[in-house]
Amino acid sequence: MFKGFPKEYKVWLGMVARCYIESNASYNNYGARGITVCEEWKFNFNSFISDMGSRPTAKHSIERVDNDKGYSPDNCVWATAKEQSRNRRSTVNLTHNGETKCLEDWANDTGLSASTIRRRMTRMSDSEAITKPYSGKKTKYIEAHGKRLTLNEWAKEIGVCRSTIEKRLKEYSPEKALSAGFRGLKVSGQKAIIQSTKQGEFVAEFVSISEAGRMTDIDFRLISAVLNGKQNTTGGFTWSYK
Repeated sequence: MFKGFPKEYKVWLGMVARCYIESNASYNNYGARGITVCEEWKFNFNSFISDMGSRPTAKHSIERVDNDKGYSPDNCVWATAKEQSRNRRSTVNLTHNGETKCLEDWANDTGLSASTIRRRMTRMSDSEAITKPYSGKKTKYIEAHGKRLTLNEWAKEIGVCRSTIEKRLKEYSPEKALSAGFRGLKVSGQKAIIQSTKQGEFVAEFVSISEAGRMTDIDFRLISAVLNGKQNTTGGFTWSYK
């Protein structure tokens, strides 16, 4: 049974909220001082999860490698509180072949991005993190209905977000999971809710108002007010019945 979007969705929503919603408790430390979210992620959870991947554990949260820069694929990693504490030090040094340099210098010397080296440091020795060739991301293809597409391509093809497809594939065959009309189990007597940007771009689908409120941390009563025409937006998004 589907239980809504993964916890990464709340991470993404919180990231956008503290950068762009002035009423957010953390706005002064982010949006007010110029911290932004890259265009690829700002209104697209699918792109965010495609670039960042699943959160390794419940103890991991999103961290910016350079705290003076915004949220983007090259500047973000999943990190535990302990790793974040280490990363906040002004200088991170690595040693290879008896030579010690700061992370940024090794990045310049090797051509690897600082974020790639930093991610490797959580599971590799200094030398491995610096010298292992960059292999890039592996592209996963799924075959169904006579087509062979990536998860992102299937999401566009059938109009269902990537995270929902991933959940379906854990319980159903590709043919069934990748059917546009198949929405999984419905909640009797409740209408599905569509979350969209102010520009009308699809963000997410929820089986009910209560699920929408629970998964987004937006008061379901405010979502209901939008659905009933009492206000235009809430939480920086528009809402409609499917």
